Amino acid sequence: MNKHTFWHHLAMVVYSEIINLVWLLVGGVLILAGLAIFKFAQGEFFRLAIGLPLILIGASLALFKLHEIILVLARPNRLKALCVFCQ
Repeated sequence: MNKHTFWHHLAMVVYSEIINLVWLLVGGVLILAGLAIFKFAQGEFFRLAIGLPLILIGASLALFKLHEIILVLARPNRLKALCVFCQ
């Protein structure tokens, strides 16, 4: 019943990569926002309490999504289990 064809695989690769690239862009925006707050904030509290965590959250999100992009291309069995078109 669960036939994962070549077209399902191709569609899942495109779908997953689009989702991952959007989240990678969000991580980049968080990094830039954190850097802007860190650079232009007047008080040390705002730099350390808001700017630095935004930079760290954005960097970790970007690294996680880079890992996901590599996993989508490297492990086709993982995509079979996650296929939204087969269900």
